[in-house]
Amino acid sequence: MTELAGFLAMERLLRKGSVAATLDRGKHDRGSTIAIGVAFGTAMVLAAVTSRSRSGRLPVVAGFVGNAAMATGIGVRWWAARTLGESYTRTLRTRPGQRVVDSGLYRRIRHPGYAADIVMWIGIGLAWMNSVSVLASAVPIITAYAYRISREETMLREALGEEYVLYTRRTARLLPGIY
Repeated sequence: MTELAGFLAMERLLRKGSVAATLDRGKHDRGSTIAIGVAFGTAMVLAAVTSRSRSGRLPVVAGFVGNAAMATGIGVRWWAARTLGESYTRTLRTRPGQRVVDSGLYRRIRHPGYAADIVMWIGIGLAWMNSVSVLASAVPIITAYAYRISREETMLREALGEEYVLYTRRTARLLPGIY
């Protein structure tokens, strides 16, 4: 699980400036930052614990697929964060003069970093080679990010107005053509 340690270190390094790294939450956060932290911890523990179950065993190839998914998720998360630049923050907040970012992956997907995290956590479950571990890692993460996305989109519509509304009409939240 060195990928997970690398991911956590990367997250710390990608945030530029004290505002981006702070845990101070704006009015729109409403516990979404805490929900993601709890989901990360829950997914980590449950995936490891459930991996010991004899039921749900997956073939060895699942471990390789899981490691590839983790690496892909981390890479895409890095790319998404770099594309956001100063707008990449730990908690939900906007800054004065902020504009919609619609370049790179953001051209088609509104939350590519969150999609990447979901892929990474599914990969962690697969790396344990157990279908129960896949569910144990995916369900808390998907639930937390669904809530986070609803809070973030409310904040961005309020802060960025019509520019963001138009952006939402031409992009998917996580998966083009599906969601």
